[in-house]
Amino acid sequence: VDTDWQPVVDQASGKTYYWNPITKESSWDPVVMRQPSVAALAAAAKDEELTVESSTLKMSMQEFVEAFKLEEWLDALTDVADDVHDLIEGLETVEEFDEFVEDAEMPKEIAAQLKAAMD
Repeated sequence: VDTDWQPVVDQASGKTYYWNPITKESSWDPVVMRQPSVAALAAAAKDEELTVESSTLKMSMQEFVEAFKLEEWLDALTDVADDVHDLIEGLETVEEFDEFVEDAEMPKEIAAQLKAAMD
């Protein structure tokens, strides 16, 4: 389990869930080591002073988020995802989907994942 996550017992059910006090996220499943999301980093940076440090860089998390324009990237990626979702929802037949995949030169594995997500 990721060391930032703490086990907590739910008072109502008696079941254990996991809570991350840094990002304010919770999960019923044990959380393995993973990179936090940009949104989680931005939220955490606004709540408290965190520091990113390496041999060549030392700055607060808020400075890091602002310096690399991570919130802008997240917004742009969200917009693209919404556009793709709208485009795919407009495809009404298997033939239209297949044509979209071919026109986009989409790898078969990605097309299969996308098709499964649509079903």
